[in-house]
Amino acid sequence: MGQGPGGKAVGELLERAYRDFDSEDPAGIVPRLLEARAALVALPAGRWTTAKRADLDEVIAACLGLYLEAVADSFAAVPGGWRRSTSRRPTGRRGGAPEEGDDPVAGVDVPWEQELDGHHAFKKQIEVTLPAYLADSQPYWLRERGTLGMFRVDDPALIGLPENPPRLTASFALEAAGTPIALERPVVFKRPTRCWGAVPAVRGDPAGSP
Repeated sequence: MGQGPGGKAVGELLERAYRDFDSEDPAGIVPRLLEARAALVALPAGRWTTAKRADLDEVIAACLGLYLEAVADSFAAVPGGWRRSTSRRPTGRRGGAPEEGDDPVAGVDVPWEQELDGHHAFKKQIEVTLPAYLADSQPYWLRERGTLGMFRVDDPALIGLPENPPRLTASFALEAAGTPIALERPVVFKRPTRCWGAVPAVRGDPAGSP
């Protein structure tokens, strides 16, 4: 970033944030990170500035201890059908930043204004209709018939990915100290399971002999 026009200022701010980082108080460098973000946004738009801004937003969220997720109520759905998704916003340990935003799921914008206080988690249920054009979740390397010993993948951007990109994502538009940040999370399904543990048997010599 420091090589491009204007990137030097961003690099210096990030370097100062790196030096000031305290593992006991990660949120302490958030003001510095927000300064770096403002400087980054001021740079000419481009592929790398967009990518770096998304990376920086994730770092800011991590330092705030902010955890976001979007969970579907079923593991399967069909295009044109509806699904219920629960978005969760547990607060970070250094809350208090006003938060205002939308959660677009399947093209639906859901206003959700909530101020974080650092002590409570928040969740919201959203019912959406899946787009009729939504492709199935068939593994991308199995969608087309391949040749002997070879898969066929028509989209070069997919080659090398360990799994399909998420079919649905939730975009969270947040605000931290007056600065907007954007975070995306895949819509996932979770199945609760009961975990059973085993305690190994312990034998001892009552007489205390070795």
